[in-house]
Amino acid sequence: MGMALLLCGKLDTIAEYTTCFKSKVTFVPGFKKGGDRRLAFKRGELTVDRENPAAYKKHIAPNEDAEVWFHHGILQADGTHADDVNYPGLQMEILYEQKWGEAPSGPMYDAYVLGKSFRDAMQKAFWVNAGNPNAELLQKALLEMSKDEQAIKAIQKKVGKYEWVIGEEGNARRDTLMTFVTEDALRGLVEFSNDALNIAAVYKESILNPDSVTVEVVEEVEEGGILKSVTDWFKKITK
Repeated sequence: MGMALLLCGKLDTIAEYTTCFKSKVTFVPGFKKGGDRRLAFKRGELTVDRENPAAYKKHIAPNEDAEVWFHHGILQADGTHADDVNYPGLQMEILYEQKWGEAPSGPMYDAYVLGKSFRDAMQKAFWVNAGNPNAELLQKALLEMSKDEQAIKAIQKKVGKYEWVIGEEGNARRDTLMTFVTEDALRGLVEFSNDALNIAAVYKESILNPDSVTVEVVEEVEEGGILKSVTDWFKKITK
């Protein structure tokens, strides 16, 4: 979706982005393993690939013919996305504004933010059931490791420099993420997935952020009010 935004600029609908995306990108699904996809990229059979930070450093960075196009930024506590210090200046929003002269916005961008934010808040994370008796023990162990210079040095060598979010801070990031799950953003994400990528997706109202749901309240009217008048009129014309 970030590719579609960068390539197509400001459009009004997901359908327009789908048309533009298909005209500019040949999306190749079906790779069952990351190794197959990486080999295709190395052979030149694919011109664009995606990797997480650790896989990029291991498999792509040594390739002198490859370079970072853009990254998605890093979800912050306030819901914004910060530039990745490991690849500065290459955040999608930064490149979009440089190319198109304005910040990204609209239905496609909302759907993109929803999709990419799950990567930060849900992927590569340890989760336990609420009430797990070992939760505090795990949090303490992770906190201690995050302060261990030798351990952090080894981790950063493999993945880069990234913030650790532990315990309540992690829950807060999850809660921030859920504010992005609005009806329009979710419908846009499902539509683009189905129509542009041919990846089956289903809209589920049950996962919407409750604060984003608009409930229409229909007040009852008195028996002798307008509802009765309209009902009586309808009965007359249908006799």
